[in-house]
Amino acid sequence: MPATTTLLSLLTLTLATTPDAVQAIRALDDGTSARPFLPTVVPLAVRSPYLGAYLQDGPDKDLAEMSPRFWTGAPLGWTGLIRVDGHVFNWMGNLTHWPAANNTKFDHTASSSIFRFAIGPPQDPARPAQAEPAKVYLDATFLSPVTPHDPFRQALPLSYLSLTVSSADGEAHQVELYTDINGLWCADSEGLEVEWTSYSKSYKDQRVPRPSWTAMQLKLRNQQPFVEQDDRILHGSVWYSAMSFDEDRILQTHAAGQDGNLTRTTFAQTGQLDLPLNQTFRPIRTRAAVVQQPPEDQDEPAPEQPTMVVVDEPVLAWAHSMGYVGPKQSYNSRTVTMSIGHLRNPMVQYMTAEETVVELEPLWTSRFANETDLVGFHLFDYSHVLTASQSWDAQLYTDAARVHPGQAYGDILAVSTRQIFMALEAVRADYPGAEELSSAPSLLVDGTSTMTMLKEISSNGNCQTVDVIAPVLPFLIYTAPHMIPQLLEPVFRYIATGLYRPIPTPHDLGDHYPNATGRNDFIYANLPLEESGNFLAMVLACLRLGTCQHQTQTYYEILVQWADWLLDNTLYPDEQRSTDDFFGPTPNQTSLVVKGIMGLRSMSEISISLGQTNDSMRYRDKANELAREFLKIGVANDRTHILGAYGNQSSWSTQYNLYLDKLFGFKLFPEWVYEMQDQWYLIQAGVFGGLPDAAGGRGPFLAGRVGDDGGAAGVDGASTAVRGAGCGRSD
Repeated sequence: MPATTTLLSLLTLTLATTPDAVQAIRALDDGTSARPFLPTVVPLAVRSPYLGAYLQDGPDKDLAEMSPRFWTGAPLGWTGLIRVDGHVFNWMGNLTHWPAANNTKFDHTASSSIFRFAIGPPQDPARPAQAEPAKVYLDATFLSPVTPHDPFRQALPLSYLSLTVSSADGEAHQVELYTDINGLWCADSEGLEVEWTSYSKSYKDQRVPRPSWTAMQLKLRNQQPFVEQDDRILHGSVWYSAMSFDEDRILQTHAAGQDGNLTRTTFAQTGQLDLPLNQTFRPIRTRAAVVQQPPEDQDEPAPEQPTMVVVDEPVLAWAHSMGYVGPKQSYNSRTVTMSIGHLRNPMVQYMTAEETVVELEPLWTSRFANETDLVGFHLFDYSHVLTASQSWDAQLYTDAARVHPGQAYGDILAVSTRQIFMALEAVRADYPGAEELSSAPSLLVDGTSTMTMLKEISSNGNCQTVDVIAPVLPFLIYTAPHMIPQLLEPVFRYIATGLYRPIPTPHDLGDHYPNATGRNDFIYANLPLEESGNFLAMVLACLRLGTCQHQTQTYYEILVQWADWLLDNTLYPDEQRSTDDFFGPTPNQTSLVVKGIMGLRSMSEISISLGQTNDSMRYRDKANELAREFLKIGVANDRTHILGAYGNQSSWSTQYNLYLDKLFGFKLFPEWVYEMQDQWYLIQAGVFGGLPDAAGGRGPFLAGRVGDDGGAAGVDGASTAVRGAGCGRSD
């Protein structure tokens, strides 16, 4: 297997983002300082397809003046206030009733997004804001742990918000903190009814006392397992939890089910939430028509028009009274940490033999009997996963800098790491009837047979999409090789049932996640060459890493069927789609031909590793033959680049599938091919790294995805300039 640096040179192939997500930083309008990179979309709490809070709008990502949103763009209710010496400021969620805190700094890593606020006295309109010195600093750290070497912890769909206050002027100041969330964490539809409750756990009677903790739970009253609406699952619970403290250090109060305006006003007036549990369950939001009065100085007032405004919104709210915060307080005495997550059980429904659909449980049920036990574990685990995540962050930047000097690669990879993991969910694979399959060593996580399920994000929501898993391969090789066989296993098991009869590899296991109910109707996306080549390459990667020998032996005959199909269908693809399927089906796509050749060559190595010498020679000879034929018909007449489609001299595309030739050391294509493509990409590269097609990014061979650009930049032999183009550099 190539060195880590070679693998990292293609890590951008895995990025589940758009080109906008890797734009260079723009200076914040309010003077905020940040590192030389600001993602267009900032992840906050990102741990699963249904736990995703982001900052999406505006160029500066000022948390005080923006409201977090779900990855679809739908609003979420997550707000924050800080009270300093009786004066209240808004630091999250654009609560315009209070002045916005000054967001002076932003930083991000693979696991965290960190904001600093300078909190000063109320602004005097007669004086510029710069003249008002800050009294305290507030650091808000959103941690979505990245612990790929600990698969169990990586699978937990819970995130953290940690708030730390410190004196900015050397004086002691009385500080209180507030946050709340609403029912939009459960669903987009405001009219759906929600219910809530709270739990507390005390350890005072134990021999070794531990801090107590309190958790608040919010869920839809009408639970609908496996049903989505606007990419939101209508099932499960949102948990908002926090540790308790000795009252002489930090006083913690909370409110569940009260209207958000009431909780915020109560906090603004008192710094606490001395409110009872509201047990009247009701809709996420209730609106009423209110007539907006025109401004008094308007010469001809416009007709009064009623506006539908929110008049009731049940929330889960926390208040923490920090006492007097001065320069000598310890870190622990001025820090509070909260946990937020979305839990559901069962997690996925899955098609098995004889058309029996089983319900798959989340991996965490192998260790915890209920959700409250899991939430408690997560709260106590903060220090551990923070240290592990920081270590992983540092290693990522170190490795990325070895590939491309500076910070550009590291920043792109860091902001994309959470995006990759949030599309994955670990489920137990030891369901009834799967006992024999569940013993495979490659599937075990802490002794529990595990499969990793994937939702296709930001498109149609397909389940276990093969050409979405495949671009993640280099990332998983570097980060979590154990996940590769766990991602392949659901497809293998389904094909082994015999319920899907077409020979080529299926595109996915279901129209919409979390329903992996298969393709028993035999209707499948027109990507047979794409998916067959993808799957064979991923299996070879598993074998090279030593993670799936047993799995490959078990399903070898399925792989033979797919490889044999490639023997006769690779060189001249009919009208079919590639992974860039949004361009529609096109005949004779050269990128598909390369994918098929790589699939056959991969199968040759798979066969030899299992002692199937005759099969190995057959697939190797055919791959070599097809590579030679391809270079005769697939290269432009002027020998400047590989065509996008045979016979179309004005066509071209980024040949990111060539990376597999370098990754595995096949040497199917001579070096002049890579040198030729290297020069072509430099000519075509845009300022920010987008490598468009001959139609300027409008035709059928666009190379406009970050992952595709990374594939082109990832091959050994790609010049520093080409790799720089992939990082948004034109030098």
